[in-house]
Amino acid sequence: MTPRELRGKVIAETCTITKVGRLWHVPSQSGNGTYSVNLERTYCSCPDFIEYGHDCKHIFAVRFTVSKTERHADGSETTTTVTVEKRKTYPQQWSAYNASQVNELRHFQAFLADLCATLPTPAPRRGQQPMRPADAAFCSIFKVYSTMSARRFMGDLEEAKESGYVSRVPHFNSVLNFLDTEAATETLQSFVDLSAAPLAGIERSFAVDSTGFAGASHVRWFDEKYGRPREEVRWVKLHAMVGVTTNVVVSCKVMEKSSADAIQFPELVADAAERFQVDEVSADKAYTSGKNFATTDAIGARFYPAFKKNATGQAGGSYEKAFLLMKLNEEAYAEKYHKRSNVEATFSAIKRLFGPSLRSKNELAMRNEALAKVVCFNLTCVIHAMYELGIDTEFVLKPRCTTNGSTAHQITQN
Repeated sequence: MTPRELRGKVIAETCTITKVGRLWHVPSQSGNGTYSVNLERTYCSCPDFIEYGHDCKHIFAVRFTVSKTERHADGSETTTTVTVEKRKTYPQQWSAYNASQVNELRHFQAFLADLCATLPTPAPRRGQQPMRPADAAFCSIFKVYSTMSARRFMGDLEEAKESGYVSRVPHFNSVLNFLDTEAATETLQSFVDLSAAPLAGIERSFAVDSTGFAGASHVRWFDEKYGRPREEVRWVKLHAMVGVTTNVVVSCKVMEKSSADAIQFPELVADAAERFQVDEVSADKAYTSGKNFATTDAIGARFYPAFKKNATGQAGGSYEKAFLLMKLNEEAYAEKYHKRSNVEATFSAIKRLFGPSLRSKNELAMRNEALAKVVCFNLTCVIHAMYELGIDTEFVLKPRCTTNGSTAHQITQN
C-alpha cells in the first residue's frame, strides 16, 4: 500500500465523508474546508491532484469509503458498501461529425436553394424586374446563417451567384427588406416545416419550451415613480417543439415577449402531428394543464410534464394517470420528463451558432429574423443527420396540400 493510500485509509476511518449527487465531500486534514471528489471521472479539487494529476489521498479515502469494513468491540466486522453509479456517456462519431462540419456550408447552400425553389416566380413585367422571391429568401436566410452584417455579407453572395444559387446579387439593403414583409413570415414558417421533414422517420419523442431573442432597439419612457427616464430592450419570444434525437425544430411560433407558454402548446403539437409520429411530449410545469393533456391524448401521444408542488392529481383522466405514475415511479417518470433538456440544448445551439440577439429594429422583422435562425438550424440538423445517422443525401421536392387548400412542397428522403 502506497503512502497516499495509507493516508487515504486514515481519512476514511477517522473523518466523515458525505456524498451529494455525484460528488463526495472529503474533509481536509488541515481543517481548511473540504475537497470534492468525483469517482466517475477520477477527479479531486485538491491542489495535489490539480498540480500532478495522479490519484490523491482524498480519492483513495472515497474508494475506501465505498467498501468500508468496521471492527466492533466484540470482534465482529461489518462491511458497508456504497453503490457508485457509472456515469452514462454517449460516444461521439468523430469521423462523421468532422465530415458534417467540413461540408456543412456546401450542403447548406444547396438545400436552402431547394427550399427557395418552391416559391413561385412572378410573371415578367415591363421595366426593371424586381428581385425574385426565391432570390430574396435565399439571400436573407443565408445572411442570417453567416452572422455578418449585410455589407460584409455581399462577398458570400457573389460566390453564391457563381455557384448558381441566385440569379443576381442584390443591393445589401434589398437583402434586409425581405425580412420586413408579412409575406416573409408565411414563407419562413413553411420553410421550418419543410426543413424538418427529412427527419420525420427518426423523431418520435419531442419537447416543448420557449426562449427570448433580444432586438437592436430599446423602448424608452419616463418612470413617474422614480422620476427618471428608463429604457428596456425590445425582444420577441420563440415557442418551439423539438425532436429529442436530432434537436430539429418541428414546429414553432414567434410572438410578442408577453405571450404565455401553455396556450401555445396545442397548436405546436397539432402542427407537429401533421408531419411526425408523436409518441411522447415533455415539458416543464408551465405547460401542465388538463387541456394540454387532452391535446396529446387526441393524437395518441403521452404527455410528461413537471408537476407543481401543490398538484394533487385529482383532475382525473390522463392528468391523474401521469401524476400517479410520477408518484409511484419517480425515476422512470424523470427519465421521460428530462428529455425536455433537449429543447434547452436546441435554444442554446441556435444562439451560439447564429447569435443570441437580432439585428432587426422593428417587431415584424425581428420575428422573421428569429424564424430565419430556426430555418438555418434545421438545415444544419439535416446535414449532420446525413453523416451521423446515415440519411440519404439526395432529396426530392414533393407537393403536399396545406390546410387552406393551397399547394406547398415538402422535402423528403429519397
